[in-house]
Amino acid sequence: MKLTRRSFVAAAAALPAAASAAEKGWKDGHETVLLFDPALAEGRAFADAGSAWNRAVIAIEGDRIRFGRELFARRPAIVQGVSRSADALLLEEVAREAGYERVSLEREGKAMKWVLMPQLRR
Repeated sequence: MKLTRRSFVAAAAALPAAASAAEKGWKDGHETVLLFDPALAEGRAFADAGSAWNRAVIAIEGDRIRFGRELFARRPAIVQGVSRSADALLLEEVAREAGYERVSLEREGKAMKWVLMPQLRR
């Protein structure tokens, strides 16, 4: 994946949130989880890049609601994904129920790139 102005701005916007979380004492995990749709070329490229950086990379499979609930029960600090828009929407809804919020969303062809983090204002 290439760095675009939009992804740079999204990452920069997340930094103040992360800094304020550190001041308050981070209550969630420190794990970054990368999710991908194995049917999408963009998803497979995302997974390959994540594996190269030794990140937890998980294919989105099976029942999306059950998958999301199990994932967010682990309380990861950051969840990034590349998926179809329907999967992005379903996982975001499950994440919202678990106290997460979307901090980034971008479309690239058929793929949606998104980032979810725990809400700082609960």
